[in-house]
Amino acid sequence: MARKKVDYVRNEIYEPFSRRAKANAARTRTKVIERMYTRILSEMCMNRFAWDGMPPEIDTRYLEYTLYLQGLAVFFYDDDYGRFFCLKGSGAGPVNMYDNPTSFVVTGNAQYNSTVAGNNCVPIYANYCRESSTDIVAIYAQRLAEIDRTIEINMLNARNTVLVAVDDSERMTMKEAFSAIVEGQPVIWGTEGFNASAVKDKLSVINLNENSNSSLTDILTVKLKVWNEAMTLLGIMNVNSEKAERMVVEEASGSSGQVMAMRAVELNCRRKAADMINDKYGLSITVGWNLDQEISKGIPGLDGADMAMGEGVF
Repeated sequence: MARKKVDYVRNEIYEPFSRRAKANAARTRTKVIERMYTRILSEMCMNRFAWDGMPPEIDTRYLEYTLYLQGLAVFFYDDDYGRFFCLKGSGAGPVNMYDNPTSFVVTGNAQYNSTVAGNNCVPIYANYCRESSTDIVAIYAQRLAEIDRTIEINMLNARNTVLVAVDDSERMTMKEAFSAIVEGQPVIWGTEGFNASAVKDKLSVINLNENSNSSLTDILTVKLKVWNEAMTLLGIMNVNSEKAERMVVEEASGSSGQVMAMRAVELNCRRKAADMINDKYGLSITVGWNLDQEISKGIPGLDGADMAMGEGVF
């Protein structure tokens, strides 16, 4: 009898991907929620800073989008085009004693590609580590998606709290009895054999959600803490709503101090780049935190000196 030929490529390479591709409603739902949070956090991340005085040909949305994704954008003037550019870039060639690239490869999708000397451009970095913020967004989007799925599952269990196991002969009787309970009937009529001892022997009721209310409350509390943690890492002010009314000034200042520290990391890099651009090209570019002061009035830790700190002390 001939041995069956084993297809290694199919079994070991393609088959694992085929198995992963099979529909999984729970995983799909989680990924949809994760994609939603990724978009929301990404939008907030790219909308944190306001640029003023930029040449009209510079798209600040594209600038912040590039800084968010890659951590670096390169500002320069192109003599051939007679205009300023601020495009995606990467360091090229050797670095100097401060680990700064001596030249940059800049790209504008398929329309533009060039190498610019370091002394003919100004790099704009997203932060001191010169890395993107996508890792923060990805991790917290995943956490929030898992929490939301847990909430959805708990809410579903809360709507289906009782499992009834009964003999087939009594199934219709019990179904009608529970329907009457749901309808709010004051009296439920049963047969002679439908007595307490018989029901006890033939029927078992399982409560699927004994602690649904407390667990759901705990999950919502965890979600709020995770969300606030994400906001802090992005430098966005947040207030613990559970104790906002009891929060003293010291607590509010301590919480806002972490936010301001994270905010300064990215704001300082942009302001340093703006100063270098202004010195090199004679422009008047400024960058600040994109926050309406009216929103912050009356919020502990955001008015007075803290508000001034958010607007320009760094």
